Parts: sequence; C-alpha cells; structure tokens
Amino acid sequence: MTHQLTVYDPVIIKPNQEHIHSAWVNKIFKYEGTVKNIKYHYKNRGAKHFGKEKAIYIGFMDSSAYDNLLLQGSMIFCYIHNSLLNCYITRIVKNTSNIITSLQVAIYDDEDNIIKPFPPITYNIDMKYVDSMLITEKAYQIEKL
Repeated sequence: MTHQLTVYDPVIIKPNQEHIHSAWVNKIFKYEGTVKNIKYHYKNRGAKHFGKEKAIYIGFMDSSAYDNLLLQGSMIFCYIHNSLLNCYITRIVKNTSNIITSLQVAIYDDEDNIIKPFPPITYNIDMKYVDSMLITEKAYQIEKL
C-alpha cells in the first residue's frame, strides 16, 4: 500500500489494467525505481476546497521507463540551473527509435491556481536532468520491495 511508502523506498511499478494509457508503447511493464519525493497536490487547482492528495515521485533505474511513461503534461522533478524543481512537461522530443532525447518543461507551482508567468517560461533539458516522475495509484500499481 502506498500510504506506507517513504522517501528512498525501493518500489516496482506496473500498469493499472483499468487505466492503460493509449500513448504507452509498452503497455505491459514492470519497472524498478526509488521513491524520490512525496508531495501533496491539490485534487483540483481551480477548486482548492476539494483538498489535496498524495503525489509520489519515482526515480527509475531503467531509462526506458521514462521513454515509455512520460507524456506531455507529465509532472516531474528535474534540475534546472542546478536546482531541483517540480516541473511539468510541455514538449517531448524523441528520436526514430522512440527514445526521448530532450524535454521542454515549465516550473509547476502547486500553491498557485494560475500559471505565472503566463505564458510560462519554458526550459529545454536533457534526460540526464530528470530526477523522478509522478506516479499515481490511478494509473499504476505501486509495490514496495
């Protein structure tokens, strides 16, 4: 159960069969990773009275996990100018082998219910600067090792 997870716990991520994303190239997977961060995001930023939900960020050992799972709009932690920041993906660049070569990201501020500045400032980063990605119980099964 994910409510017992803590930062640095090793985990295995599998797809939740009810919510397999059509953009995943590999729909049957099992990736090992480590819990890198646990945050609480608003369930609905436009209606903060709905409260917050647990957001678990996993860093994967196998880079193919990111190639398969990252989508435009995915939430990640990445390094921008040597600072680890919560971001979301605005654009993904892949090569002909479907491997991510770079990302365009914008900084995510969960406390604000509008994007500032608008339009957001974007940053181009290499995959080596991705620390972890948001993994939810809605789309994935998370098993603690």
